[in-house]
Amino acid sequence: MLVRGLISIFVNKWADVPIEVKEYIMDRVLDHFDLDYTHQETCGRTDGCLSGQCDLEGKTYTEIEHQLVKAKDEIEAMRAAREKDLQEFAKKQTEMEATLRDHREEQRVEQEGIRLEQEECMKREQECMQVKHEERMQKEQVCMRKEQERL
Repeated sequence: MLVRGLISIFVNKWADVPIEVKEYIMDRVLDHFDLDYTHQETCGRTDGCLSGQCDLEGKTYTEIEHQLVKAKDEIEAMRAAREKDLQEFAKKQTEMEATLRDHREEQRVEQEGIRLEQEECMKREQECMQVKHEERMQKEQVCMRKEQERL
């Protein structure tokens, strides 16, 4: 069982350990220990293997260290690719927001045009009604005069 922070990982073989955990372990080991692979000393296993030659999946620690370095490089490449993707996403999002602002402005201008057109139409209707009212009033006045003259 490997424990990293609050996460426990249960594995039976080194091959089952996630790359991120292997990287973390290797970083911690290299941070705290100055490993000398030239020193010929047994690693404490009963088969008497030498330091730098102990077998995990048939690989020496040096080979595993190289794999970890390679994995770390791959992770960095993935992080760089993810960062690039995030930047592209942010750029597209900014473009979409600008397009949305443009559409909103177009709608606002269009609505303002409709409002002005409606106001103009209402104004013409009022003028027309005023003219009809005045004509009606004039006709009534003419009728009233004729009625008065007749009386």
